[in-house]
Amino acid sequence: MQLIISEKPSTAKIIAAVVGASDKEYDGKEFCYKGNGYYVVNARGHLYSLGMPEDYGYSKVYRLDELPMFPTFELFPECDSTNGLRRIIAKLINLSEVESIICATDAGREGELVFRHIYNANKCTKPVYRMWCNSMTDEAIKKCLENLPPDSEFDGEYKAALAREQSDWLIGMNLSRLYGVMDNYPHRVGRVKTPVLSIIVQRDKEIDNFSKTTSYRLEMDNGALSEQVYATKEEAERMLAESKGTDANVQSAITENKSKNRPLLHSLTTLQQEANRVYGYTAKEVLEAAQSLYEKKFTTYPRTDCNYISEDMRGKVIAWTIVNKVDK
Repeated sequence: MQLIISEKPSTAKIIAAVVGASDKEYDGKEFCYKGNGYYVVNARGHLYSLGMPEDYGYSKVYRLDELPMFPTFELFPECDSTNGLRRIIAKLINLSEVESIICATDAGREGELVFRHIYNANKCTKPVYRMWCNSMTDEAIKKCLENLPPDSEFDGEYKAALAREQSDWLIGMNLSRLYGVMDNYPHRVGRVKTPVLSIIVQRDKEIDNFSKTTSYRLEMDNGALSEQVYATKEEAERMLAESKGTDANVQSAITENKSKNRPLLHSLTTLQQEANRVYGYTAKEVLEAAQSLYEKKFTTYPRTDCNYISEDMRGKVIAWTIVNKVDK
């Protein structure tokens, strides 16, 4: 038997249907899919985390003499509401009939971190293979399952995500406590929010201190503007007076042929920007909508900065193009 661990319930359901794991096996309120030589179970985002300072023996009350904190990081359950999931996954991982595990979490560094935390927290040593799918079509899943590389090939993704997680902890926990002690206020300092807040404050200061200035140009009857910009109206009027009644000679003309590439497909960032500009959607709303469409197999994996579709979609794009040309 092989155990497939996905990141979300909807993904587990799709994969189970593809591999033929049609039976449900319950453990309390949680369940997994079973059949055709597979168990399929889902996490629900991060089930394990680096914990809080008090998990490493530091005081829950902020204390200056304990800073900076540099613990030897361990894994702790993320929250009590996911205890059932941790229990059923641990049970499946340790089944003697499960010979190997397939990591089917999201195709990205964060998905890799979700799985590695589960694997390491359960002290598992069974071989692991990676199902790296950028789309949830049946064809894409089948193709990935036919050629599963060892998960060790994705160690770089895991190490990058782990470094980000640990640096977030060190920066956030230490600075939050430091500023909390300094002014007796429960700050939340972070790698992302704090720099963004700084940018907003700096921009607000620039707007508050902005001084409006006016510049002038000369305009001909045909609408052509002078290249020269004049700082004062008097200077522009003086040049206008000197120019009246004189001829203007064209000294040079430049003709350029320009081409413009077709627009690339949307990455998550460009999609969020466009949806905000046109419809006023927030980044969170766009992500939730894109994730829902992905789980319904209407789009490719949305949590990416890639502007291209995956190779497994090539046939569908060609077929769609041919059909639409015929229809026209």
